Amino acid sequence: DGVKSGQWTVDQPSDAMKAAMAEISKAIWANSRAKYGDEIMDVIISDEYKITVNADIQEDFTLLTAQQLQQAPIVETAAKQIDLGTIKAGQRVLAKYTIKNVGSSQLLIRRILASEGLKVTADKTAVKGGKSTNLKVEVKAVNPDGTPMQASSYKRQISIITNDPKNSVIRVDVVWTVEE
Repeated sequence: DGVKSGQWTVDQPSDAMKAAMAEISKAIWANSRAKYGDEIMDVIISDEYKITVNADIQEDFTLLTAQQLQQAPIVETAAKQIDLGTIKAGQRVLAKYTIKNVGSSQLLIRRILASEGLKVTADKTAVKGGKSTNLKVEVKAVNPDGTPMQASSYKRQISIITNDPKNSVIRVDVVWTVEE
């Protein structure tokens, strides 16, 4: 809630602005690299003095009271992997992945991130305590350019961001083998 994204371009930044952008970059990198790792936190300042920030921002649950934690939503999943088996090059395959809320408060699926080649949709993003929702996972065994994937084994990942204070990010591997 309240998080917005945007992009601003300054054609001729002043020396003070250039120095400020460099300091911002250093501060973000220094404060985030150890916490999030190189693969998640990537800060780049180009020669044109543009700054791009990519970050994995997670909810801060440290201010919740003991009672709020006790009543919080609790994510339960059956597995950390979806195995689609063997499929033919160019074939489209659908799978279902169930997420259950075994806690008291409503579970919110804040965001679903999927690796390239995966399409993931949720039946619902708000799940009452004791209820479940399904994710529909779609794989089409084609490359980004539309050509069929080569015969091989493949592994991609889904990250499900929730408001469960003890398990806010669920990572699920999606694996399959393509045959000709």
